[in-house]
Amino acid sequence: MKAIMNTLEKEVLLRSICLFVFGLLALLIPEMLYKATIIIIVGFLAVMGLFNVVGALRTKGKNEPYLFPLLYSIFLLILALIIYLYNKQLASLTVILIGIILLLNGILDVFRYANGKEEVRQPANLLLIIGIIGIIAGVVVIINPFGSMIFLFRFVGLVLMAVSAGDVFFLKKDQVQLDEK
Repeated sequence: MKAIMNTLEKEVLLRSICLFVFGLLALLIPEMLYKATIIIIVGFLAVMGLFNVVGALRTKGKNEPYLFPLLYSIFLLILALIIYLYNKQLASLTVILIGIILLLNGILDVFRYANGKEEVRQPANLLLIIGIIGIIAGVVVIINPFGSMIFLFRFVGLVLMAVSAGDVFFLKKDQVQLDEK
């Protein structure tokens, strides 16, 4: 049992270190992390596309179906090229969709507040505050999607660092409890 716990402790500690480093990078240099993420995604798609092209061409002479794998590999290569060429626009589009969702949820919360405080389970004033924050955040994200994306990277960095710290805290707490037994 102790050997299993030691292995788990090492895995949790390693994961926590990786999360903390990734979170710190996202917090301090989100632009570079964004570019590195795009390069990794494009590289992965391109390599998979090339492997699939080679695999499809190898099966061509063996009376096996090769058209679908060949089309799929071409699709992966085209997708890699599109992501490489239009990564800022695609990211902005994704962030704009997030902004629309925030805006609509904020409006919905304000309407729920206005329609009846009795029906709302959480404190009504909190619902109004959350709704207003959602509307403001949605408008800001829609107006400035790329700047919002960098902010979102930083926010994700903070969350990852918090998760990392929580993992280490609970790991130490579990160690103390096991030592007491």
